[in-house]
Amino acid sequence: MKQVKSILTIILIVTVIASVFTGCNEEKKTAVANYEAECARIHTEYDALQQTISESQALIDAGEKPYDEKTISALETEISNAKASIVEIPKRKGNAEEINLLVENELKKITYVEVNKRLAAAKTELENSIKIMKQVTNPSEAFIIERIRDIEGITGYAGVTEDNDPNGNLNKPGGYTATVYFAYDKVKDPYHILDGTIVDNGTAGGGALEVYTCEEDAVKREEYLASFDGSVLASGSHTVVGTILVRTSDELSAGEQKELEAKIIQNLTELRA
Repeated sequence: MKQVKSILTIILIVTVIASVFTGCNEEKKTAVANYEAECARIHTEYDALQQTISESQALIDAGEKPYDEKTISALETEISNAKASIVEIPKRKGNAEEINLLVENELKKITYVEVNKRLAAAKTELENSIKIMKQVTNPSEAFIIERIRDIEGITGYAGVTEDNDPNGNLNKPGGYTATVYFAYDKVKDPYHILDGTIVDNGTAGGGALEVYTCEEDAVKREEYLASFDGSVLASGSHTVVGTILVRTSDELSAGEQKELEAKIIQNLTELRA
């Protein structure tokens, strides 16, 4: 009888040990599975980040000119931030409890989602800035008209031809490829000196947009006009946007010139579908 009890006791002990061992083994399997799942997530996020880094660097290396040069340095900074955020995944070791702590305290804190979003946003900013620059580089007369015709206060516009160009610079070397004059309702004309056509009235009637083939020609023209600022020959405000010289009437106050100029530049640089 004692022998039977001893055998039963041994069986019970073995069963308990086996049960405990099985439970520990299952816990570790679960812990390892969680570890591997987190590693898979990190690798997926890492691959996406590396793809954005590669595309961003390629965009910079292409060397296309943006409208806002700051978008290049902003993207370069985000590329550096993205690279600096990359860390090595800690190796799995220990029992189930140690692995679970590793997952909770280290692996779950490794994420590249937000840094990838910031990088992608900076990349989009540069892409859009490049599109804007292309948009304002030697655009057509039709583009100029399309962008100014919905500005409040502009009551009419007309493009010059070689026959009526008051400056005689249309399509000449260093000259403009298009010029559109426009009338503006805030221009005061008490002495009725602006009774001609929109082209006849010139910049005085509201303003003009002169289009050049390159930025250098537009800047040269702007510097020429600037030489008359503050004199009786001043012709109003003048700002280069891409290869477009935006001009507003000297008959407007400084505040009105600035307001009108800002509206024009906003429309010229807006990306539309």
